[in-house]
Amino acid sequence: MDAKCSWPGFLAGMLFVLALPSTPAQAQSVAISKWREDFAAAQASLEQGKWKAAKRKADKLATEIGHEAWYERDLEKLLANVAMMQAVTRANLGKTEEAIWYWLVAQNVDRRIRETNLETYGSAAKLLREFPLRPLGKAPPNVHLVEQIAGQFRGARPPKKWAPELLYNAAIASEKPSSVYVEFLVDRRGRARHPVIQSVDVHPVLVYGILVALYDLPAFEPASLRGDPVDSLFDLGVPLRMSRWNQGGQAFVGEVQ
Repeated sequence: MDAKCSWPGFLAGMLFVLALPSTPAQAQSVAISKWREDFAAAQASLEQGKWKAAKRKADKLATEIGHEAWYERDLEKLLANVAMMQAVTRANLGKTEEAIWYWLVAQNVDRRIRETNLETYGSAAKLLREFPLRPLGKAPPNVHLVEQIAGQFRGARPPKKWAPELLYNAAIASEKPSSVYVEFLVDRRGRARHPVIQSVDVHPVLVYGILVALYDLPAFEPASLRGDPVDSLFDLGVPLRMSRWNQGGQAFVGEVQ
């Protein structure tokens, strides 16, 4: 043995190696434990009414989960609660539209989140209760969809460049190129509103990532009836293709086209 290497140092190194997760599943389990601890810290800030601190922690946690959840699919409850926290903090900070969007994201990730008692979260409760996830094909609350008269109605059109690159990880969506379908309202100003994921068995991180990216898209060209802008429902297929794949559990990039 090298004289520079003492037994205590050698044993400490060996213990460190043995402590490392030996499989992707174990590594993911370690990550999830940390995320739950981070969520508890964010929850503490939320309960103390520290909206900005809770928002920072929730946003950071959502980013970490989105970039590192490459193995475990059973993340609906955790990620839905993080999105709910993002909604609550934004509502209490006066960011109403963002709050509503994140609340709908939370419901798309896990519909059971609607059973959460929001009364302890200040003024956010009253706002968010007014925006349940709508059924597919149905108008959201307080929206009247016009009759699509042939020759007088023109559907909404997406922005010419709407393809932000989204980073996902191995096994999140599928092991082959696929598509995720989302239906949403395009309002008279061309803004995307009230999204509902149509596809089934979609990884929760993928649901979250697509809907957050959708909110940041440039404005659509709204539908029109007799030349006047109107609200309409829009179906969008989001094709995903693997541009990098590593069987060792490393990341792939899912690119929205």
